[in-house]
Amino acid sequence: MRHFIDSGYASSGLDINQPMLDIAAKRCPEALFTLQDMSTFDVSEPLDLITCFYTQSTTTMASKS
Repeated sequence: MRHFIDSGYASSGLDINQPMLDIAAKRCPEALFTLQDMSTFDVSEPLDLITCFYTQSTTTMASKS
């Protein structure tokens, strides 16, 4: 995110983990961070770019009978 901010872009981020948001806010105080789930997040205005730097998810397959 620092790269985008330093390049002049208004930046925001989200995470489902508040401690991670706290770290991000300390590193990039110019950005807006919100506590949200990336699978269901909501934005209030159009965005030019959405990217995901890291995610870990698990899914379970329904067993066929």
